[in-house]
Amino acid sequence: MKKPLIYIPDASVIIAFLLQENLWQKQLNKFFSDLKQEKIQCCVPYLWYYEVGNRLSRIKEKQSTEDFSQALFSNEFDLGFTTVEVTKKQSDKAFALCQKYPYISFYDASYHALAQYLNGIFLTADKKYYTLTRKEKNIEFIVNY
Repeated sequence: MKKPLIYIPDASVIIAFLLQENLWQKQLNKFFSDLKQEKIQCCVPYLWYYEVGNRLSRIKEKQSTEDFSQALFSNEFDLGFTTVEVTKKQSDKAFALCQKYPYISFYDASYHALAQYLNGIFLTADKKYYTLTRKEKNIEFIVNY
């Protein structure tokens, strides 16, 4: 059996899926369905939890804090994210991306560096990041999923 592709979704993908209010909902639903059916693997750096939690904690909507907290934890455990420790090699790759593209954050570059390190695909819904770095290896914009 062929080994499933490894995807590294960034916080923008995870948040867009949780909030169900994105232009690319069809692609997001397919991505998370493929993950649940184990057609793909999904790895994320530890910082995903803090980035997603930070964004969800700032939303002033009908859903309660408990709802968002539950959604955050259920996605880690029910959807099968594998959280990966950062290595020096990954960190070096992230710093190199930041130096090459001064307008990107180290946070975003960390996801991308993890994809390069694992020879996976960094999946983003952040159009600005994608536009700046699309010539790099191991990156895909959600609309193309």
